[in-house]
Amino acid sequence: MKTTAFSKSVKTLLSMLMITLILSTCLPNRALAATLQKASGTVTTTKTVVLRKTSSSKGKMVTKLKKSTKLTLLGTKGNWYKVKTSSGKTGYVLASSVKKATTYSTLKKGKKGEAVKKLQTRLAELGYLSSSKINSSYSNTTVTAVKSFQKQAGLKQTGVADSATQKKLYSSSAPKKPEAKKSEVIKLDWYEDQSTVNKIFGRRDYAYIVDVKTGTKIKIRRTGGTEHADIEPATKSDTAKLKEIYGGSWSWDRRAVILEAGGKRVAASINGMPHGKGLSTTNGFNNQQICLHLVNSKTHGSDKVDPDHQACIEYAYEHG
Repeated sequence: MKTTAFSKSVKTLLSMLMITLILSTCLPNRALAATLQKASGTVTTTKTVVLRKTSSSKGKMVTKLKKSTKLTLLGTKGNWYKVKTSSGKTGYVLASSVKKATTYSTLKKGKKGEAVKKLQTRLAELGYLSSSKINSSYSNTTVTAVKSFQKQAGLKQTGVADSATQKKLYSSSAPKKPEAKKSEVIKLDWYEDQSTVNKIFGRRDYAYIVDVKTGTKIKIRRTGGTEHADIEPATKSDTAKLKEIYGGSWSWDRRAVILEAGGKRVAASINGMPHGKGLSTTNGFNNQQICLHLVNSKTHGSDKVDPDHQACIEYAYEHG
């Protein structure tokens, strides 16, 4: 009798377990069901993808999407993204079959931080910036490097690393800086590249300037200068050449020139008005001097960067 009672108890227990298993399999588990979470942005398919009506691999097919198709992200549901096509069709794709578009914050002069360091590192990899200038600070040197990259990439040369610039910079198709030619014209920042400037064209050193528009080459000597370089013609012949490019009359007008010094050709700008005190008393220049400006150098009177000189420097850089 005891054995029979035990057998009945076991059968009853097994029947209850079977019923529980069937119910857990057949009835929906609402606690585990994924819910749609709102999301925004853009995603791109990494392969041919089926757009489905529901977030299931058995969901009805809406359409097939080719690789590299851009989609608007509407939401997420478990391992699925709800998206919309450019034609307005909506549906679900597996999250693993698409990649999210990277967004970039605009970087410009004065900015600091890891994003700037990342930008500088990439510029250095492509040859637009010296690795010694990677310092997490968006300085004039970084502005110049960004402009050079934008020029090669066919973008507007602003010196500001906006979203379009960074997208191109970090892409696999980002152009490297062309190999420097022997006669390449470069820019030097008066303050940030002061050691280089003084090395190739220090006080009392001789060099040459080449007038961009006429091609006239004039030997000069640096007489001094702290905010920019003060220079004088080396000889009477050089004084005559200087006066000739100004049409025979001394003038404060700015002119684009190339400074040839220390084996480098540097974009620069001069005025043509004798003033101050020079070094030579035999060059026919009345013991006076003129100003030679480089990138971001300042004038005597205003102690400010002169836009006309900077425009001439840019012209010399583009046409020298």
